[in-house]
Amino acid sequence: MDTPEVEPFAALLQVPGRSAHDRLLNAACQLFYQHGINAIGVDTIIEQAGVAKMSLYRIFGSKSALVAAYLEHRDAYWQHFFQRRLLSLDIPAAEKLLLYFDLLDEWFQSPGFCGCAFINADAQQVTDATRTIIARHKANIRELLQDLAAEAGIEECHELAAQLYTNDKKHRQTLKYAHISS
Repeated sequence: MDTPEVEPFAALLQVPGRSAHDRLLNAACQLFYQHGINAIGVDTIIEQAGVAKMSLYRIFGSKSALVAAYLEHRDAYWQHFFQRRLLSLDIPAAEKLLLYFDLLDEWFQSPGFCGCAFINADAQQVTDATRTIIARHKANIRELLQDLAAEAGIEECHELAAQLYTNDKKHRQTLKYAHISS
């Protein structure tokens, strides 16, 4: 099966542009993902971004708002990634369900992999607004899996999506050898 050209996962840590906003978000993406949200202070972010502290507060208002922008950036990346590398393919839905796990495995094996930014953020002290972004991202991924399962003709697509979302390799093996067809 042909898949589109591989998009480097490094894009998760890079925000194009040279504005103060982009440099701050770029620094936040790198630092929060590699070291954790609570481990990184505002001073470290502004130093890496090469901007004044006032710029951070003028643009984002607070570190919490910068955390939210970081997670929004990652969510947009994953939505685009799955559209481009999975949903746009002209293959049966059952194959797309299997490919989902191959794509995740590719990410797990990529240099700089530090886990799921949303799970990592949820484990730290984040705001209600940030938890809303995390919950929306998780719901979007479950919905993607549920839609593919329904399209593949699986009756309990909601339950299967909840199970598949755990990314347990056992589930992938089960899917691989199950007789699901679209």
